[in-house]
Amino acid sequence: MEVGTMAMDHLVRILQTDRTDTEILGYALDTLYNIVCSDEEEEPEENQQKQEDDLGAQFTEKFVGEPDNITLLLTLLEEFDFHVRWPGVKLLTALLKNQCAQVQGIILVSPMGVSRLMDLLADSREVIRNDGLLLLQQLTKGNTAIQKIVAFENAFERLLEIITEEGSSDGGIVVEDCLLLLLNLLKNNSSNQNFFKEGSYIQKMKPWFEVGDDNSGWSAQKVTNLHLMLQLVRVMVSPVNSPGATASCQKAMFQCGLLQQLCTILMATGVPADILTETINTVSEVIRGSEVNQDYFASVNAPSNPPRPAIVVLLMSMVNERQPFVLRCAVLYCFQCFLYKNHKGQGEIVATLLPSTIDANSISAGQLLCGGLFSADSLSNWCAAVALAHALQDNLTQKEQLLRVQLATSLGKPPVSLLQQCTNILSQGDKLNRRGSRVQTKVGLLMLLCTWISNCPIAVMHFLHNQDNVPFLTGQISENLGEDERLVQGLCALLLGICIYYNDNSLENYTKEKLKQLIEKRIGKENFVEKLGFITKHELYSRAAQKPQPAFSTPEHMLFDHEFTKLVKELEGMITKAVLKSSEEEKKEEEVKKTLEQHDSIVTQYKELIREQDSQINELKEQVTLLTSQNEKLQSTITQQFSQIQQHKDQYNILKLKLGKDNQQTGNQAEAAQVNGLQPEELSQLREQLEELQRQNQLLQTQLTEKDSVITSLKAEGVPSAEGSQTSEVTELQKEVELLKAQLQSKTAEITKLQSEKQELLRGSETTAAVPGEDSVHTEKIAELESRLSAQTAETQKLKGEVKTLLESKELMEKELASATSTAAIMQAEKSKLQQEVQESKKEQDDLLMLLADQDQKILNLKQRLKDLGETMTWRPQYRSSKYRHVFGKPATKENCYDGVPITRSVHDNHLCAVNPRFIAVITECAGGGAFLVLSINHTGKVDPHHPKVSGHRSNVLDIKWNPFNDFCIASCSEDSTVKIWDIPEHGVLKNITVPWKELQGHSRRVGLIEWHPTANNIIFSTGYDYQVMVWKLDVPEQVIKNPVRSISVHSDVVLSMSFNTDGSRLATSCKDKKIRVIDPRTGTLLQETNCKSHKASKVLFLGNLKMLLSTGNSRWNHRQIALWDQEDLTQPSYSEDLDGSSGVLFPFYDPDTHMLYIAGKGDGNIRYYEISPEKPYVHYLTEYRSLLPQKGMGVMPKRGLDVCSCEIFRFYKLVTIKCLIEPLSMIVPRRSESYQEDIYPMTAGNKPAMTADEWIGGLDKGPVMMSLRPGSKLDSYVELGSGKDPTDSMETQISRSRPGLSQLIQERQDAKEVNTRRETPSTLLLPSTDERSSSTTYVSNGQLDSTHCSPPKTENELRQMFYKQQDEIRRLREQLNQKDVRIKQLELEIKNDNKMEETLEKEIPPSEVRDSDEGGIRLRLRDRDLLKKRKAEAEEKATNQWVYGAQSVKRAKKKTSGTPGRKGRPRKEPPVVIPEDLDLTQETDPSPVTLPITVPVLPTIAETVPLVPVEPQPELVPVETISEKPLEGFLIEDLGPDEEEDMPQKTLVIDTGDDEQPCADEPVPEQTQASMPVYPPASAPSQPESLPESLII
Repeated sequence: MEVGTMAMDHLVRILQTDRTDTEILGYALDTLYNIVCSDEEEEPEENQQKQEDDLGAQFTEKFVGEPDNITLLLTLLEEFDFHVRWPGVKLLTALLKNQCAQVQGIILVSPMGVSRLMDLLADSREVIRNDGLLLLQQLTKGNTAIQKIVAFENAFERLLEIITEEGSSDGGIVVEDCLLLLLNLLKNNSSNQNFFKEGSYIQKMKPWFEVGDDNSGWSAQKVTNLHLMLQLVRVMVSPVNSPGATASCQKAMFQCGLLQQLCTILMATGVPADILTETINTVSEVIRGSEVNQDYFASVNAPSNPPRPAIVVLLMSMVNERQPFVLRCAVLYCFQCFLYKNHKGQGEIVATLLPSTIDANSISAGQLLCGGLFSADSLSNWCAAVALAHALQDNLTQKEQLLRVQLATSLGKPPVSLLQQCTNILSQGDKLNRRGSRVQTKVGLLMLLCTWISNCPIAVMHFLHNQDNVPFLTGQISENLGEDERLVQGLCALLLGICIYYNDNSLENYTKEKLKQLIEKRIGKENFVEKLGFITKHELYSRAAQKPQPAFSTPEHMLFDHEFTKLVKELEGMITKAVLKSSEEEKKEEEVKKTLEQHDSIVTQYKELIREQDSQINELKEQVTLLTSQNEKLQSTITQQFSQIQQHKDQYNILKLKLGKDNQQTGNQAEAAQVNGLQPEELSQLREQLEELQRQNQLLQTQLTEKDSVITSLKAEGVPSAEGSQTSEVTELQKEVELLKAQLQSKTAEITKLQSEKQELLRGSETTAAVPGEDSVHTEKIAELESRLSAQTAETQKLKGEVKTLLESKELMEKELASATSTAAIMQAEKSKLQQEVQESKKEQDDLLMLLADQDQKILNLKQRLKDLGETMTWRPQYRSSKYRHVFGKPATKENCYDGVPITRSVHDNHLCAVNPRFIAVITECAGGGAFLVLSINHTGKVDPHHPKVSGHRSNVLDIKWNPFNDFCIASCSEDSTVKIWDIPEHGVLKNITVPWKELQGHSRRVGLIEWHPTANNIIFSTGYDYQVMVWKLDVPEQVIKNPVRSISVHSDVVLSMSFNTDGSRLATSCKDKKIRVIDPRTGTLLQETNCKSHKASKVLFLGNLKMLLSTGNSRWNHRQIALWDQEDLTQPSYSEDLDGSSGVLFPFYDPDTHMLYIAGKGDGNIRYYEISPEKPYVHYLTEYRSLLPQKGMGVMPKRGLDVCSCEIFRFYKLVTIKCLIEPLSMIVPRRSESYQEDIYPMTAGNKPAMTADEWIGGLDKGPVMMSLRPGSKLDSYVELGSGKDPTDSMETQISRSRPGLSQLIQERQDAKEVNTRRETPSTLLLPSTDERSSSTTYVSNGQLDSTHCSPPKTENELRQMFYKQQDEIRRLREQLNQKDVRIKQLELEIKNDNKMEETLEKEIPPSEVRDSDEGGIRLRLRDRDLLKKRKAEAEEKATNQWVYGAQSVKRAKKKTSGTPGRKGRPRKEPPVVIPEDLDLTQETDPSPVTLPITVPVLPTIAETVPLVPVEPQPELVPVETISEKPLEGFLIEDLGPDEEEDMPQKTLVIDTGDDEQPCADEPVPEQTQASMPVYPPASAPSQPESLPESLII
């Protein structure tokens, strides 16, 4: 106490300040441990121990009071020194024992606190590791959060590894500590239990329970370990867990064989009783409520003679009173779990009691139950009664069947039913002699009877049919018994109440009413209810209701069953209500029920009426809406009519005013006539007639004026009729005007007649008044003439406009006709010209081919000469050239992507996408099963969210793969443990597809991966979570295939990837155990297996024919890594490289044609690509494609679906989940030419199988059938690739394909001859023949039919395209010819230099140096060999620095050769073209070519021979620099492509054939030939001399 009080702060200060002194730290930690720990070697007295515990708790509380102290202690645990780490672990363990909750809280909030403690399990020192286990035990007690963190820190895997290393159940106390820690992590923690199950750790528990035949002599530690292991299994399937989690764990235990192993222990001999009891309890909970597990347990037989079911053997132990009490309770629990929700098992148990199934020669479960039920042992009675009650639980059928059981009591007496025998024993219980508690027997029988007759009116009737049963029950209830008998009274009350509640009143003496009256008279209702309550008030009732397992300390406490407590809880309230109700109340309730039923019927009627009224209201509303719209229309019509009426009123008022003025004028005239002496009667008649005529005239004038105004307005607008309605109105108006004119003329005639009469009458009067109608007549005539004139004028103008329009259109059409005619003539001329150019180009191409063949032959001859002279031909450059250095990724545009695709959210590490030249398939997210989407490859843009799917799986789809030999066949695998093969229609998926073509059923767990065989047809491989790789053959008649061809069982965990070699004779797999395996897929033999701990593989890939494997995974430091392996030796990787520290899985993709490797990480946005070579360093990094969009999966287009015109060598389909997008990504080699680049497209694997499934199964191996990607190649032009070739041979073959030699050129020439002989007309190009032999020929381009080769060029574009292709071919041949010429010159000059060098050396060695040998017998030395070798080496070094081996650039060659004229202005002399005599060119030329003037470019060539001028004895090679550029650094350039040469600085190689001023007398003066080629300058080049020497200067 004194040390702790005084030194605590100083010790903490030492921990804070003296971090570097490990010895001091160790002592301080030991001291603190001794202060806070109360453990001593000697056992102290009780008071002393209590005092020390109090002191330790006080010092712990003081130390923990500062949270920084715990943080400091966690930091010290990172020290690797043993003297610091071990005391720190012990101190922290002691602190957790004394103040667990407080220390847990500090560690939980400390950064990386739990992770630091988890590192203790990885310590190589067992002392620290074991104490770390004790520390974690204390840390995980009762804290769910810490338990989850520890579990997610990979604790399960580490603990299971320790248990396995320590010997599992045979291990020591370390195994016990690990098991205790596992129990802490899993008990009452559903999250950790689910993690344990999903991590496949249940399968790893199976080896723990393997026991041998000899089980004698188990150690106490082994018993403890196995007991804890059984408890761990029970934790996973405990009834207190959620039903879903328990069911999944039970299923996993059955599938992995754990249940079978437990049953083996159960039936084994020599197993300790403690382990046997715990095993029975474990098996009970594993089979509880699981139909599959219960059926399996029912089929288990004990190893006896004869074999007996395990159920029977267990029941024999249960009813045997000599067996331990704990064991009998375990057997009863096992029997209860076997019958829980198992109607089939209940029926089988009850059937053993029926007379028709009883076998006298064997012991059945029913016989054992009856024997236990009627034995003298009270515990056997109780157990048998409870077991039989579970056979009837919630099963009405079996309750009725059990009534048929008859028992023979003694000879001469009739048999009695089982029900009657139970009641007889119950009534005679006090008279029978029994061992144990009599109450226990009565309780057991009463629980059986209550369970039997509950919810079974027939059983109630049978029970009441015995006249003695009801008096016995009422007598038992009404008596005043002791405390022990109260429970029996309560159960009797419950039994009687069940008889009342489930009574169907079929017995007149014992109807419900009479039984209640009997209770009221003999017992009393209140007393009955009180006695009924004795059951739930009993102390053992609540204990039994907590959990299903019968756990009792002594046999006397064994009174209640868990399921019976549920029945009591359900029936107590209902029975109480049924007994307390009087007959009147029951009648009232019946009346209320009837009333309610009537009310319900009335309510139903009203509801129907309301529905009808609602429908009527809706119809009326529709009618109202219709009428409202009609009303609105009528209102608008009325408004229009009112406006028209108002207009008419206004017109009427105007006419009325005019009429009043006319009447006034007429009155004045009458007065004048009277004054002049006329008779009033005559005047009045005249006035009346005149007024009438004036009114008519006025009316006509008004109407005429209105019509004239309308006509005038139309005339003013300038159009005869603006609309159809106006035209009709004008026509009507014109008709009315004509009619009015006719009426007006007739009225005018009448007026004229009246005027003449009036003149006669008024002839004598003084006043001669003119009639005003004359002016109106003139006006009308004038208006009529004007209207006719205006109408004629308008019509004339209209006709003039139409004539003008027609003339303009005629002129335009004449112009177009003339233009079209001239264009047609020009096109015809250009067509003829292009055809002529094509013919000329073809001839020139043929000539170039022959020249190229000659150059090949010359090169071969010169090489042979050099070899004969003993020279080494070394053309390998000092640097690594590659055609794929500048490959770049080109993503598709938005309109060429697939948008709106519901990509799956599954976390499975697969590609999730499959592509072929016709379709793209992607796994989608859906509910209620699994589905994937199949789209046409051209179906880009927005995808319909309701697009039909392939949805036949019952669970999530995990992988899909297209058949490599059938673009309309796809395979899929799912979590429903099946593989399905689908047939996709040619026009695509137009409706949901749910029925597969084939269904493969063989896996017991979900299938995660599928793979087609690369060369054999109808062979597919699948693997799942049952660790099996299955081989399936599809060409069988069955639609559902259940038996695979072979099942490969060499894996101990889930297979993560599969890959075949080129011919499919080897299968490589990567497993979750981080190992790579190479397997013979036909026999399932394991050939190779990795055991390297520095690389944890997740994906593996065969690298074509290179006999190498590539894997991706993680290093020991969890860095993402790629590794290269030798196929024949997997002990260590040949090459490995760490990429980064990300966590996503790396998907490798390999192109065997280009030897390019692509690495794409899941969740990354970038794609790295490399080039693979068969020699060290094997892997050459090129570059990477970067993107901001992360990929979840990747699909790859086969090579036959690529666009070769754009130099596309690979195409990805990225699944971008965050945008629901599928983005095509093309990998392109940058080339300027758009023609087919043969050097980057070698022969590739086609879609034709090399063999059938039966051939492969029979043992045949074949390589893939190859095809060409050249546009226009035939579909049937396949080449079969041999499977046994060396990888170097295949690479040389590919190189030879990219540069055709003489044999290939001659073969192409012969093919061209065959094509030309089948031509129908001289002017057609590449026409297919019409005969039968060539009728099936088809040309393809980029995976599709090439229209340019299927028909002759018909348009200008097609003809120009054909011409451009010919020009590209000619250009390529020219390039090859230039390369061959340069190489010939190099070889000739090298041979001549070697010859000169030898001559010089011979001249330098004088004859005097040749002397005889002192020893004699040896031939004379002709020259000093050392001097010769030295001189030769110096010359070779200089030549190596000055010569260049390789081709020259196309553009520079053109520029140099064509732009350099001959000397002194003389034109160049072209050498004659030499054509071999064996090749006939007359058959290939067109017999009647179109003769059009066309300029054919002349090919510049180099002189065939270069004369050499005599030189001095020691020639000096001087480099000439013609272009001042920065020299290259340390490498030579050989064989660059047309694009690669452009990017590199170059020198110019000048080949001078001699001095023009001093030519030889016997030779013609040669012309200077210059060629541009790259030159590697020497390290120190001498300056250029002013005059060139006579020798050859380079």
